[in-house]
Amino acid sequence: MFLGGYMVAAYAAIYLIWGSTYLAIRLAVDSIPPLFMMGVRCAAAGALMLVWAAVRGERATLRHWGHAAFAGALMFAGSYGALAWAEQRVASGIAALLSATTPFWLTAFEWSGGSRPSRRSIAGLIVGLAGVAVLVGGRSTYQLRPAAPGDSLAAFEASSPAAAPGTPLDRRSIPAPLHGAGKVAAGTMAGRPPSFAGHSRRRELRRDLAEAFAAAGRALPPGRLAGPGATPDVRHELLAPIVAILAGTLAWAAGSLYARPPRVPRSLALSAGMSLTAGGALLLAASWSAGELTGFSPREVSSTSLAALAYLVVFGSLVGFSAYSWLLRVAPPSRVATHAYVNPLVAIALGSALAGEPLTSTIVCAGLAIAAGVAFVLAGQIRSTEVTESTERTV
Repeated sequence: MFLGGYMVAAYAAIYLIWGSTYLAIRLAVDSIPPLFMMGVRCAAAGALMLVWAAVRGERATLRHWGHAAFAGALMFAGSYGALAWAEQRVASGIAALLSATTPFWLTAFEWSGGSRPSRRSIAGLIVGLAGVAVLVGGRSTYQLRPAAPGDSLAAFEASSPAAAPGTPLDRRSIPAPLHGAGKVAAGTMAGRPPSFAGHSRRRELRRDLAEAFAAAGRALPPGRLAGPGATPDVRHELLAPIVAILAGTLAWAAGSLYARPPRVPRSLALSAGMSLTAGGALLLAASWSAGELTGFSPREVSSTSLAALAYLVVFGSLVGFSAYSWLLRVAPPSRVATHAYVNPLVAIALGSALAGEPLTSTIVCAGLAIAAGVAFVLAGQIRSTEVTESTERTV
């Protein structure tokens, strides 16, 4: 009876908690620089896991640390860093769907290495990649993330009757409060990361943009980057985060194939803690090198972003990982692996219900195709009882 209750709670953790981490990342990067936020998250979670492993008497060699650091650079610095950066612009549900493609790349890597996948895995690969193509090619994909100041200005310019789509507005036609926003837009749309010097100004810019739209006789569309008349430049800028997430899933797949015993310890807590700590340190170094912290003040971090970061560390990493490692010992691996195609569906539902992310037919169709593809691939990968955490991507 008690085991059944624990089982339900553990599955709820890996389904709901891991599915909700995408929305938590989006909320966290709203007022915290993305690489810095993810670096803190990984370093803190890794340190706590190492303490847990030490209490249990688990140790690692210097050779283990070297391999774990390399895996952490791929899986956490590369994959998590790309995800956090992308979620400044892409909706959390879209990010979750794209992240669910990791089993496809694992299958492709193993196939290229001479391990021929089963017919079921090949079918899943085809169906899943078709879902990705539908998702990336769909117009609604580029209209999901609530607008950043620069993107809102681009949408305003693209939809204004004062100019044809794609034609910049005359500066004199833009209300005075938007002159500063134009500078933010110029930096963002040129591919440079927005400055985090004064995140509190984002709310002011949003208000100014709303006033400008009201003055022009239209409401500022909440939760959209650009309307149907979005210019090709806007679509091009929003394609970059999608490509970054897909590149991150490739990095995760490569790192997970590398981070297997005997390169790393067999203990899940110890190996994950080592890779997380190394990846977190690299992310913090990358944040400093990229100038994310220039002008950034902790006083400007919103309570929502701070709570989201704490949630990612405590629940996303510690509680979720503990539940996952326990389930691997007491439940069939094939059943535990189902979180890989449940998490994106949870992320889409939460993003739509709590963050106002539109739920379109394109997203639903793409999501079902990707989930079905992941299910087929995992079914083809599972051999009787052997599945490890390295075959799946968690956030």
